Amino acid sequence: MALIDFTTTFYIVVGIAVLHTLAGPDHYLTFWSLAKSHKWSTRRTLLFTTICGLGHVTASLLMALPAIYFGKKILVALDIQDLRVELAAWALIFIGLFYIYRAFKQKALPNSLFLVGSPLFVVFILGPCEPIIALLMAEEAIETSKVVSLIIFYTVSTIITMVCCVLSLIIIDRNMINFNTSLFASAGRLKNVISVHHASHLLPGVVICGCGLAMLLLGV
Repeated sequence: MALIDFTTTFYIVVGIAVLHTLAGPDHYLTFWSLAKSHKWSTRRTLLFTTICGLGHVTASLLMALPAIYFGKKILVALDIQDLRVELAAWALIFIGLFYIYRAFKQKALPNSLFLVGSPLFVVFILGPCEPIIALLMAEEAIETSKVVSLIIFYTVSTIITMVCCVLSLIIIDRNMINFNTSLFASAGRLKNVISVHHASHLLPGVVICGCGLAMLLLGV
């Protein structure tokens, strides 16, 4: 089988990375909702997003390396990719339900990045990055010497897409808050508007739980 042109492969890898990230709302909605709920700074939010994105791709690559050097039958035999998807989905659901529970109990959670972010980081480690696994397992399609370059391209593209999505949500959210503040201030309802935007942990609970259900039921 003829080798695929490296330039073509590069665009394929970048395109797959972007589409894979956009198709999975857990890659960005979860970070935005947590940042909003815990009032994280933009820098902290984007740093955490980058760390989770790096962990997400790295964990999948570690699973794919045996397939590169010993043949794809190893991963097929172990058949653990579906299990990883289910584990990640159920973990998101339980995290979301926990936030919803705390919201209705009106119990605040700590704003510590480590305490709040660790469960989500574990979820991203569990969740497989299927496109890169499939790409690296393609027989005779990619020269071994170029695999490292493609890994870097895919990782950077994934993280950049995640960061851009999260940053866009933060900017849109802030603009909406400013709009609502101006709209309702003269009507004497400023306090109510602010309380809606900064109320409880219900938002991340619904968002994270919804992402988990989407993974479980829709495969996204």
